[in-house]
Amino acid sequence: MVTLSQYPHYLYYFVLGESSQDENGTWQPSEGNWNYLCRCRIERNGQAQTITTADGKVFQFTATIYMARNINQKPLAIGTKIFVSKTEFEPSEINEPKIKQALTDGEILAYKENATFEVGRLHNRMWI
Repeated sequence: MVTLSQYPHYLYYFVLGESSQDENGTWQPSEGNWNYLCRCRIERNGQAQTITTADGKVFQFTATIYMARNINQKPLAIGTKIFVSKTEFEPSEINEPKIKQALTDGEILAYKENATFEVGRLHNRMWI
């Protein structure tokens, strides 16, 4: 018997670190880190559908990411880098070379920026 999971994928997002000033007063960027957000399901936009974002722009999205209803607030700012994977990653071990390899291997299904987010009655959605 085959069992299906409503949310078979894993959603991660990138948070920029705090910038700091060096002894000369020059601002130095700090490295950010990847964080796990939740289990999800990604569905590709195979019919070139569009949505209207909060600022009124029409956006042709690549995919819709569905999440459980308990993610009840907008967790990510518009433009946040995200990726959706088939397998679970340890956030502290995620870096650009690992992401590129996982993309090549097909472990990462999407690697984009968040375009908009909607809290729904049955589930929440994010478009990328």
